Amino acid sequence: MLMWQKSQQVILRMLTEKLFSFAADNIKYLISQSQTIFYKNVFKIIIFPLKYLHMIKAVIYDMDDLMVNSNPLHIRASKKVFREYEIDLQQIPQNIRASFIGMRVADILKVVVDYFNLDLDFRKLRKQRSKIFLSLAAKELKIMPGLMQSLEFFQKKRFRIALASSGTKEYINLVLKKFKLAKYFDVIVSGDDVKFGKPDPETYSAACEKLRVRPTEVIVLEDATKGIDAAKTAGCICIAVKNPYTLKQNLTAADLIINSLNDLKPKMLSFFR
Repeated sequence: MLMWQKSQQVILRMLTEKLFSFAADNIKYLISQSQTIFYKNVFKIIIFPLKYLHMIKAVIYDMDDLMVNSNPLHIRASKKVFREYEIDLQQIPQNIRASFIGMRVADILKVVVDYFNLDLDFRKLRKQRSKIFLSLAAKELKIMPGLMQSLEFFQKKRFRIALASSGTKEYINLVLKKFKLAKYFDVIVSGDDVKFGKPDPETYSAACEKLRVRPTEVIVLEDATKGIDAAKTAGCICIAVKNPYTLKQNLTAADLIINSLNDLKPKMLSFFR
């Protein structure tokens, strides 16, 4: 019995150390262990879910390609507007195009204009592109699998919920109205509200400030490399959600990686119960 108690103390100390590191590989390891005898004897009595329950007070959602499947529509809008300038966006290397995921549209347009050394009216370009995209979004935009269940789960658990997106206020309002989502969010931060877009941490820092919580008390849900970098630099915990509709993203800096928002609820239950 004494031997088992000493073993428990060692395991508890190890779990506590791993908990505060928030490293993805450590969390995956702990989750995998929950399916073994280790879970039955130790995992469910302990610290891991209780510490999170005490610490986490809020959740911040990214929007594009996390809440809604917008990337295909963004691509169509950009192709259409640049076609007028006889520009083929496929000429841009794939690694650069992949880096666009998570950025503000205005910042992406600047990269494209510089890449092709275009001499044009940038304000007019932004306006044309926005009009095309918003028209497509109003008609064709779809929510991502598991979105509604996740929002209802966090609301039921009384977490404060924020939306922090690179999108414009006009676009965010369209999404909230189209899918009747406004009731879930306590705080909204748009790309118009910040000086610097992702990967700068300003978007998530501003959301934390509006939520009146410390970054360490927040889980950010992200799908993009730049968004993950922004969340981690802001000091938040980050869960990455894979997206099969965008160019491949590097998600390794996240604390946990899941396949879709459908996976979020059971994993959160295992943490918070």
